[in-house]
Amino acid sequence: MYLTDFQHGTQAKNNLEKEIKTYLETLDRILIDDVDFTKFQQLILEKVREFNKKHPKAKPKSPNYWSGTGEDVFLSGIECVVFKFLKVKITSLHLKK
Repeated sequence: MYLTDFQHGTQAKNNLEKEIKTYLETLDRILIDDVDFTKFQQLILEKVREFNKKHPKAKPKSPNYWSGTGEDVFLSGIECVVFKFLKVKITSLHLKK
């Protein structure tokens, strides 16, 4: 399971970046099941492509995902935001009295 995490990056330079930033902000703090994770990532990329077409005068964004050495996944290629998928570790604690 992953938790989305939206953070502000630099100021949006144009309407394309403003629209992407607004969209990603609506996705903040959503839990995504592992089986839906790849589809969710693809939906974000498709939405960015739609925004690119809607704003043809702006330099198009070509975001991609990277994970580094851990299990968290980062969206890169959109400088005005920091958007992450944080791998959630679920556990149950059985406390004894």
